[in-house]
Amino acid sequence: MMYGAITGRDVQSSPEGDRQEYSIFEDIGTVYGRPPSGKSGRINFNLSNQIGMKVKDRSDTTKELKKVSLLEDLEISTSYNLAADSLNFDDVSINARTTLFENLRLKANARFNPYAVDSGNRIYDRYMWDKEGKLLRFKNTSISLLGNFRAGQQGSQNTDAGTETERDMVRNNPGDYYDFTIPWSFGFDYTLDIAKGTRSNPDTIDITQLLSLNFDLNLTQNWKISGSSGFDFVDKKLTYTELNLVRNLHCWEIKIRWVPIPKERQTYSIDLGVKSPVLQDLKVSKKQQRFDPAF
Repeated sequence: MMYGAITGRDVQSSPEGDRQEYSIFEDIGTVYGRPPSGKSGRINFNLSNQIGMKVKDRSDTTKELKKVSLLEDLEISTSYNLAADSLNFDDVSINARTTLFENLRLKANARFNPYAVDSGNRIYDRYMWDKEGKLLRFKNTSISLLGNFRAGQQGSQNTDAGTETERDMVRNNPGDYYDFTIPWSFGFDYTLDIAKGTRSNPDTIDITQLLSLNFDLNLTQNWKISGSSGFDFVDKKLTYTELNLVRNLHCWEIKIRWVPIPKERQTYSIDLGVKSPVLQDLKVSKKQQRFDPAF
């Protein structure tokens, strides 16, 4: 669809006579922000698919084929601006995700651009195919592998305790609470980011490689320790590290928090507080995150 957006007008912005464009949508505070200025007419292209296969299940005596998912989602998208006088194509974005062995999730995305860049990495109106015989120019990619493992739940939770709002609070934010019915849990997140091109050199490759770890362990029925840390493979150093020790005292609880890394943010705290009745019945307690005002 071709349309012209009337976003505002040119107004004086300073006593010296400086002027800038003013939009009424900035004062209204709309959810989607201000519409684009000038004419715009975009055609969006989107291809989404799932990839799977059928294999023989050796454990099934009926010899029926078992469906195996290779990619839960594969999406390719871009758009074309009919109203632009140049650089009509947007980036080509490719996203994919899948689950491995139930506990591992793999996500990947990449962005490409059909236009060439000059020595200062500035894009100009010439296709990569005309300049270098390539269909697209690589911009960046990100690959993430996430894993979550935990022991089976021991004991039972009284999920009817508390108000509906309190129960939803626990169910919808499981990462914000300590659950004493789970003996242990462990998770990791490995991310590799690769970006190409800087202002000084369009062939420069910038790599970021991070590994984040978290764990949660019941030392006894009423003592739990948890923590998180990580490692930056590029800078070869540990990232933000935090350790927490929690003591369940029935209606009360003690929480000890220590941040040893990085050095400039080293801190510790000891908190003694009364637990909410709903959290007591559910056998979970509130976690305090690194940026909580209480710290």
